[in-house]
Amino acid sequence: MTCIVYDPWRRQTFLANRWRAWFSTHVLDIIPIRRDGSGDRRDLMADCRAALAAGDIVILFPEGSRGEPEAMQPLKKGIFHLLKESPEIPLTPVMLRGLGRALPKGEALLVPRNCDVAIGEAMHVGDDSAACMTSLKAAFDTLAEQCRWVASGSMSGSS
Repeated sequence: MTCIVYDPWRRQTFLANRWRAWFSTHVLDIIPIRRDGSGDRRDLMADCRAALAAGDIVILFPEGSRGEPEAMQPLKKGIFHLLKESPEIPLTPVMLRGLGRALPKGEALLVPRNCDVAIGEAMHVGDDSAACMTSLKAAFDTLAEQCRWVASGSMSGSS
């Protein structure tokens, strides 16, 4: 099973009504995270830790929320805090580019567009949050450059 971590207490929500909530948590396998300060901050990622312990793949969006289309937001340290207790679990950075055009913010329907997916090398977080975040940012910068390279057509006709 793959679990997607999502902050449902924002404007766009997967939990807007009972049917969406059931579909989102049982079919899409989202793990809702409450970041509005009303929950126990120490246990914010408890469901994510349980999913990892069960061997599930957990997909996190390290920027925390959707920002401006095609503009990388500053990374949040939640990924570090989740994985520092399980150093054997690898972190694989993935860059998604073009989704801002394919599913514009505030829209309900997908717009047919090509999107890029670049997958980086697996890494481990270690015990230094600053070093981890620096490495992760560098990995995303590399993946973003790969996406720009592909989008510019540099791959066509080259060997």
